[in-house]
Amino acid sequence: MTAYVLRRLLQGLGAILGVITVTFILTYIVPVNPAQMIAGPSATPEVVQRIGHQLGLDQPLPVRYVHYLWSLVHFDLGRSYAQRTLVSQLVATHLPVTLKLMLTGIACELLLGIPIGILSSVAQGGWWDRGFTLVAFVGVSTPQFVVGLILLYLFGYLVPWFPLGGYGNGSLVHYVLPALSVGFAGAGWYARVLRSSLIDVLRQDYLRTARAKGVRPRAQVLRHALRNAMLPVIALVGLDLGVFMGGVIVVEQVFALPGLGQMMWQAIQVLDIPVIMGGVLMTAIFVVLGNLIADMVYPLLDPRIQYH
Repeated sequence: MTAYVLRRLLQGLGAILGVITVTFILTYIVPVNPAQMIAGPSATPEVVQRIGHQLGLDQPLPVRYVHYLWSLVHFDLGRSYAQRTLVSQLVATHLPVTLKLMLTGIACELLLGIPIGILSSVAQGGWWDRGFTLVAFVGVSTPQFVVGLILLYLFGYLVPWFPLGGYGNGSLVHYVLPALSVGFAGAGWYARVLRSSLIDVLRQDYLRTARAKGVRPRAQVLRHALRNAMLPVIALVGLDLGVFMGGVIVVEQVFALPGLGQMMWQAIQVLDIPVIMGGVLMTAIFVVLGNLIADMVYPLLDPRIQYH
């Protein structure tokens, strides 16, 4: 297992380096001058040139790229062009918000998607199955911001159970509606994947043996089939770690949550390259870690899976 983890970490470092390289090149070829964005539309060419020189934007791309990698080796993410603040400080400020949104959103996905997937597979072909399939289809098809606006209107305005937006003191009550907004769509995917996986597992020989021995249907599903059927769901959770850490930009904007998504959106508007690179780097790291954690959980659910 140790050798496998080390091999995966090396592969993850290669993937992160690739993401950084592609993002760095894309920010360079965008036909917008960050110095002009910072100086403003009325700035003189001399002012724009001076700002570009101060930021090192007049250096060739390979030189800037090597300098950036050298800074990363020393755990330096650079300094924001627009805010003149260390990117590491910005990430540290916005990261806790997105982490809470990630954890509560994934919890909503699992709490909604797993029961629907189980009930749909048990009632395969029946009215319950069709009803749950429709709910899952609606969840997958509905944009997150639409779900967020509906939830805000229902439970923030008509029935004011939850805040209309903002971070407040960071209490979980501020994350209920945003988590439901991102979790509703994810729950649809989880339900569909789990339903298909459960139906396939329930057809396995060991389940037929369990039925022949008189094992109750509930025990067949919950004690024997669900454990193996959860493998693709765990894979989705690993991917969601990266998706959420990338910042669910629209949801964070709807609910005015100062997370990584909002930080990235503000940076993109002014082409604040160090902040953009910092956000992309965090996303890549969590994608790699999420997939690694998912792979390490697989043997716990299915002992037949062994890594060498």
